[in-house]
Amino acid sequence: MYQSASHKLAPPHGHIVMRVYMIPNNLLRPANSSKENVPPPGPQQLMQQVAQLQQQIAQLQQKSVHQQQQSQTQIDNLQQQHQHQFNNIQQRQQHQQFTATNPDEHI
Repeated sequence: MYQSASHKLAPPHGHIVMRVYMIPNNLLRPANSSKENVPPPGPQQLMQQVAQLQQQIAQLQQKSVHQQQQSQTQIDNLQQQHQHQFNNIQQRQQHQQFTATNPDEHI
């Protein structure tokens, strides 16, 4: 037994081409069902699946926020290190310029 699935493609010149693929019904069944006539999941099962998916989405969003915060912390730390290095280089250059123009006041 086959069920058709169609995809509309829009090639150039505005023509619409319809391609029809035949998908065997056994590929449309859930992977874990081994019987030929497995009833579809009921409303309660679907609601449980939806709740599980929503929970997974919330966990992934939380993980994503945590990773973004870690990344921002790393960026902030690197910027701070860079600023310290830049300040040290500036101080050394100013000190060298001062000692070059004022050799008597060299400490």
